[in-house]
Amino acid sequence: MSIKLRILFQILLFSILIFPNLNSQEKAIKKPIKKQIPKLVKNIIYPVIFEKNIKEAMVNAKNNDKKVVLIFGSPSCKHCHDFKKEIAKINLLDIANKFYFAYVNVDRDYRKAKKYNVQGTPHVFVLDSQGGIVEEQLGFQSARNFISFLTLKDKKEKISKNNAFGHLPWSPKGYRGESICFSNVGYGPLKLSTQSPFQSLRITYQPRTPSTLVKGEWEAHIQSVWANIWAIEEGDYFLDSETLSNQFNLSYGISDTMQIEFQYDQRSRFGGVGDGFIQGFHDAFGLGQDGRKDVSKENFEVLIEDQNGSDDIRLDNSDRGIYSQNLHLNYQHNITCGSYYMPALSYSVGVRRNIYSSDEVEDDFPIDLSFSVSSSRRWGDTYSYISAGFTYYGQGFLKNIQGLELKKTQMSILIAEEWKFSHRASIVLQFLYTEGAVKNRSPFSKGSNEITVGLNWEFSNQKLFQIGLIENILVFDNSADFGVFASFTVRM
Repeated sequence: MSIKLRILFQILLFSILIFPNLNSQEKAIKKPIKKQIPKLVKNIIYPVIFEKNIKEAMVNAKNNDKKVVLIFGSPSCKHCHDFKKEIAKINLLDIANKFYFAYVNVDRDYRKAKKYNVQGTPHVFVLDSQGGIVEEQLGFQSARNFISFLTLKDKKEKISKNNAFGHLPWSPKGYRGESICFSNVGYGPLKLSTQSPFQSLRITYQPRTPSTLVKGEWEAHIQSVWANIWAIEEGDYFLDSETLSNQFNLSYGISDTMQIEFQYDQRSRFGGVGDGFIQGFHDAFGLGQDGRKDVSKENFEVLIEDQNGSDDIRLDNSDRGIYSQNLHLNYQHNITCGSYYMPALSYSVGVRRNIYSSDEVEDDFPIDLSFSVSSSRRWGDTYSYISAGFTYYGQGFLKNIQGLELKKTQMSILIAEEWKFSHRASIVLQFLYTEGAVKNRSPFSKGSNEITVGLNWEFSNQKLFQIGLIENILVFDNSADFGVFASFTVRM
């Protein structure tokens, strides 16, 4: 065999031995790839990604000719939390290249919820690329049902209320529906400060709910509080008087989480209006009169005998009339609307300018500053409130009431529970503790403890009426013996 044929034969033999191995290696490489790709895709979870806001979702949908899934939820809604857990189970590949997703917290964006007529949470809307509503679904859905809802073709789904959902308080147009953080806040406690004879001489803490008006909304509030004071300790002090506090507030939402409030209050003193009623009440329930029947029903008298060598404090019928007028400016900010587990929180700061004080009150620097924090948590049909307030009276000055020195600071704490027994009414039970105002003069240096039972009634859209009865506990001689509160609020 020639050398050329021998070389050719060796090349051919080499090719037969080598190329099948290369071919089998290629198949071995390609074969796993074909099997692995689908396997990897199925095992990888592509979670649903929410756009930053509705506007961004709509822009993307319009540019890419897709639909938008718009979900309205609330932090206090258990069904919303369960629905979010179901959405987390969804693989985006099941609904890829069809939708953009957006989530709206109704507590923070009530305008959009009103625009889409959201009736409860969670509430899902499917929008076309132009923003038109294609279909909607109210209430909790499992991941499987949600995918079916989004992917079934030629389906004209009408809104269904069979699923579990959380009700919203604005149907048809509720009082709290015009505010932020309504999910964790009810009508709230009564806006009632202490009626103690000495604490009430100056600005004191007033309860606030951690909820503000939305931007551009107004609220007008007017209230009156009548209180009867009766305290007697022979040879020490005698208080027989009544007070009337009138107040007007005008609030404005400067943003969706901040509001400013202007307030004017006027306080006057007199006697005799409620004496007959209180004596009759004590007789009806077998309660002692503690000397009430020994004094004229028309009487107004305050006597605090001297303990430090100064003159006695005496007020009589000649001192009837207005004894205090003030202007207030308050700012409130919502920190958070809370969640299903956490309460809503807010804080407020205020400044007061005294424009009139009676002669016995020395007022060298008539500017007071206040700060308060408020929290609220919903538990089904009930709401819990805890608030605290601190007030600083003036810039290094002392007020004196005919020899009695008043403290420069004062602390107050409120605990309240509200039961919303119907869609437009609730009952409130609240306890208010206010630190004593007088230095070193018992019992007036002790704190006041006042219990109030009240009713909230939204008798018409955006119009709220409140009424309450005040009773003192623990320290009886430094709190109002009995009182009545009434207010009217309208939102615009």
